[in-house]
Amino acid sequence: DANTDKWLITGLTITDQPQDYYDIVVTIALNSSDYIFTGTNGAGIYRSINNGDTWIGINNSLTNTDIRTIVFNSQAHLFIGTAGNGVFSSTNNGDNWSKAGNLSGHILSLSINSNNHIFAGTLDQGVFRTTTGN
Repeated sequence: DANTDKWLITGLTITDQPQDYYDIVVTIALNSSDYIFTGTNGAGIYRSINNGDTWIGINNSLTNTDIRTIVFNSQAHLFIGTAGNGVFSSTNNGDNWSKAGNLSGHILSLSINSNNHIFAGTLDQGVFRTTTGN
């Protein structure tokens, strides 16, 4: 495929953490405005609004920077699952975060259905679903 003949590195380099383990990019998601969101293993979440040329850390109000999964609901609200502190949400593309409900623990995957119910797959507690859509 002509679109995958070459891969170019983007402007995201994670060097502010003391161990290489934290440099791992765990998840990537794009919203409808083509903003790119990248979750890392300990360095938090980053956003690019220019196709990955430059990135900024958007960890304001996050109490856990081990990001495992990123999803968007139909209103373009952003949800992230963390390793150890549940789910967080943002209504402003990650400028600010708030805890999304009372779910805690290691969230490995998130998915949202057409009714905006959020499903969370956990490391050792099974699958959870929000009681109402968001």
